[in-house]
Amino acid sequence: MISFDKILEEKIGSGIYQIRTISIIGLIEFCDGIEYVFMSILMAILQKEWQLSQTQIATLGSSFLGGVVIGNCICVYITDKIGRKTSFSIFAGLSVMLVYYTSFVESYNELIILRLLFGIVFGTTSPLGYVFITEVAVAKYRGRFAFSLTLMYVAGKAYLIFLCFFFLDDYTNGNWRGLIRFNGIPVLLCFILSIIYLKETIRYYLNKGQYTVAFQEIEENHQIKVKRMDQQLGS
Repeated sequence: MISFDKILEEKIGSGIYQIRTISIIGLIEFCDGIEYVFMSILMAILQKEWQLSQTQIATLGSSFLGGVVIGNCICVYITDKIGRKTSFSIFAGLSVMLVYYTSFVESYNELIILRLLFGIVFGTTSPLGYVFITEVAVAKYRGRFAFSLTLMYVAGKAYLIFLCFFFLDDYTNGNWRGLIRFNGIPVLLCFILSIIYLKETIRYYLNKGQYTVAFQEIEENHQIKVKRMDQQLGS
């Protein structure tokens, strides 16, 4: 019996299918890096701007981390139930909504709920990227692709720090609402790209018993691989 890894290596290989998928999920990792750093900056700013106590600040952080735990717990169930692509697009869309809603928030209680929801989105999308890698990348390249996701996460952190020079006066003061709205651009782009270009993984179709669809996807990607090889030989 042939394994799925063997199908990936011999029939599909590495090409535009993997690059497109990794690019899109890498973008959400980039946005996750932005969000993680922004959370720390936001708490410092709001502590001064809204005169929050240490307990209130701790509650904000705890609500986010609690959401991350919930997101991690439901990630596997949701992705197995409705698919990797659908789950990714839904939570990317939710992230867009939460980003822009947060930029208009006026009350502490609202922010607590938004931080919890953001944590759930973060906790779901972060492991989902690595699920995609195990299901679309051939075994010998999975480590490299996983490392590229980590780099995108770090790049997101660096990107936010760079933007802080333009939006913030210092670590505890500045236009944080404008900053978060600007940060919504990458996640909005990720959501749009996931709707248009991201495909459901072949392994998911096989796991759900949708063999006809799976074999069609395998054949389509195989033809792309053959065409690419012919072009390389021709040149």
